[in-house]
Amino acid sequence: MKRLIKVFANLTVAVLACMACFCLTACEDLRTVEITFEVYNTAENVVEEKTLSVTMYRHLAPETVDAITGYAKNGYYEGAVIYQNTSYSSQLMLGSIVSKEGKLTFNEVKPEIKGEFKRGGTVGSDLTNVKGAVGLWRTWTVNEGGYKTNGSTATGRAEWFMPTSSISSYNGEFCVFAKIDLDDETNSDTFTEITTYAGGSNRTSYTVYYTGEYDETKVNENFGLTGHIVKTSDYEEPEDLFTAEGNQYVEYNKKTINVPTYEKANVTNFGVVVKSVKVK
Repeated sequence: MKRLIKVFANLTVAVLACMACFCLTACEDLRTVEITFEVYNTAENVVEEKTLSVTMYRHLAPETVDAITGYAKNGYYEGAVIYQNTSYSSQLMLGSIVSKEGKLTFNEVKPEIKGEFKRGGTVGSDLTNVKGAVGLWRTWTVNEGGYKTNGSTATGRAEWFMPTSSISSYNGEFCVFAKIDLDDETNSDTFTEITTYAGGSNRTSYTVYYTGEYDETKVNENFGLTGHIVKTSDYEEPEDLFTAEGNQYVEYNKKTINVPTYEKANVTNFGVVVKSVKVK
């Protein structure tokens, strides 16, 4: 009888151990997205293909990851250019601006996504904003006192930001839904090359601005504003330039971005462009 009890106890321990292993595996719901970039090699004067593998944590931010991977499968990020906002130079931006017929234009406006991070009510997605992290960019407001503040936690859409160094002030303020394994040699080489290019001398300054009247009812149409992207050297301030006031979003104020570029046959080409995205 004692032997039978011992056998039963051992079986129970084994079953519980298996269940624990299964739970740990099942709880980590991961998605892998592989991005192929066309990157201009300044030394060799050729365009090369570089890949970057991104691991997305669906168990931490399911709505965000489902939306992003859905957009990726439908080709949303193809043609997107890597750029830096001069106000946030320690991060790369990807998604909202694309290259079409040799010109920069805005990508399609996507619906806002629930804020899956601490301030948005979800603790599990609060990965830190370190080099290699991938977060969902969201908009900012200017309050009645004229101070810039984080806007609604549900103002992220489809644009990624990727810190090139740690940004501790972002922790708990954005949904970090993915990471790039920089211990992987291919990832490390690609990320280093893109970061170096984005911050180097081979880039062009563009001014992004909006015109028109802000309409709260048109949230998924950039609030009814009309966006423009022109070389900063060609910018002329229009009479109906939008400037945020009250609780309007400063994201639509005039801003300057730097885009990696190179000249070929007297034509400006974009140095880091997404060729394809595969969800695995």
